[in-house]
Amino acid sequence: TNQGIRSNLAFSSDGGQVSFVQNRSLYKTNIDGTGLIQLTPAASETYEFSSVEWSPDRQKIARIDYTLGETQTQRISIVQPDGKLLAQ
Repeated sequence: TNQGIRSNLAFSSDGGQVSFVQNRSLYKTNIDGTGLIQLTPAASETYEFSSVEWSPDRQKIARIDYTLGETQTQRISIVQPDGKLLAQ
């Protein structure tokens, strides 16, 4: 099921790329829409929404997933622009 974009659009500091979460996966693309790359596989959990941010030096992308309700949870993942997971 296509869930559409479930995060903000996070622009790299040089404005050349944008990252976002769609269908529980983290993506990046060039600002002109070319070069779409899936950086992470779909998360196994379903989150209410996600937030994405680039580091100022464009070497890392942070993804924060939120679940709301009686038990509120957050999961933070940090990846390199090539998709290598650095921390979770």
